[in-house]
Amino acid sequence: MKILIISYTYLPDKNPRSLRWSQLLSHWSKKGHDIYVVTASQSTLEDPNNISILRVNENLIGRIRRKLQNKRVNSEMHKSYTSQSQTSINFIILAIKSLISRLYKNLLKNLQWPDYAWTWISKATKESILLVNNNGPFDVLISVSHPFSSHLVARNIKIKNPNLNWLIDMGDPFCFLHEAQPNNFDRYNKKNQDTEEEVFNLCKYASVTTEETKIEYSNIFPESAHKIKVIPPLIDEEVLHELKNHNEKENNSNLFLKLVFVGTLYSKIRNPNYLLKFLEKINYLVDKDIEMHFFGLTNDVTIEEFDNMDYPVYFHGEVSKEESFRQVLSADILVNIGNTTHYQLPSKLVEYALSGKPILNVSSINNDSSANFLKKHPNSKTICSSEPLTESLLSEIVKFFNESSSHDFDGEDFIKNHRISMISKKYENLLS
Repeated sequence: MKILIISYTYLPDKNPRSLRWSQLLSHWSKKGHDIYVVTASQSTLEDPNNISILRVNENLIGRIRRKLQNKRVNSEMHKSYTSQSQTSINFIILAIKSLISRLYKNLLKNLQWPDYAWTWISKATKESILLVNNNGPFDVLISVSHPFSSHLVARNIKIKNPNLNWLIDMGDPFCFLHEAQPNNFDRYNKKNQDTEEEVFNLCKYASVTTEETKIEYSNIFPESAHKIKVIPPLIDEEVLHELKNHNEKENNSNLFLKLVFVGTLYSKIRNPNYLLKFLEKINYLVDKDIEMHFFGLTNDVTIEEFDNMDYPVYFHGEVSKEESFRQVLSADILVNIGNTTHYQLPSKLVEYALSGKPILNVSSINNDSSANFLKKHPNSKTICSSEPLTESLLSEIVKFFNESSSHDFDGEDFIKNHRISMISKKYENLLS
């Protein structure tokens, strides 16, 4: 097959969408499929899997936004930065960046549509249509979100090529994502739903990662319910290989109980506030002092407010896949913060489960998708932020912390539906 992928993010950017689709495309390329990718992610390196990648830059506003968002700061760096004298030019640069950032958040962010990646749509559409004209015909068009802007580029291609089979891959929902709104819902709520309905009407299939998301979309767009297919999270095969062949897991040898969270934080759907305040309450009750580490983007979470906790808290920022894997293996306990939505499942949770490490899951809703996923995991504990912090609950968590150890179990049956062979087959069944 000749496949065209429209994905705003791709390698070398490291996020759930790019990691998922780079694995799938590598797998398909090895099977002989002819693959083209259009993305905003920039790199001068050639793809090792003979995948043709067209890297389309954004407009000026988009390029500025990317530079402002490219921050990797941990709490220790922040403390050091605020305590040391800086040159005047550094302060000027910081002030300019801060001003531009405030202007973006307070003005442009309220007007942008459909999301932050609007700055890519026009150029990507023009270049993609040119690519189709020069290298087509294609058998399949696949567009990947988040962000939703990728689907609008693909929609424009589909309108020009009405016979092209189009699959939309919904990593995150769009029109009902109220907790992390991609745009100003007060202004664009109807436009969001109308546009997403158009996209669903035009596509042949739509893939989502959970049954709960399928139900939500089926209720909103009942005429497209038959198109919506569930294709679950994909386990990173490299991680799986390392876990299987890592005979002796790294252990934390110091006097601290090392807790590790790997993933992306948001103020509304994955906020660390309850977790960190909870840990402060039990820090002096467990056998070892607690040490909390976060690896991943912090987005709109104000990490400075956690500088003065009674135990060490580190925000390391985005790290490589290799470093992420090393940190998972070195943890005493892995921490998951469930979404405030019941229809989203954190993509890292599958790899957490495979590690055999104890998992503390912090949920904020009763029907938590992470808690449901972990029910079969033999060494996990879920607490809900809506529960009162009774002595009984505190005692349960202290016992879990003091007694937890890595639990060896056969994870093959647990993860069989998340292997590349199974996930790719589910897509292939839709594309054939």
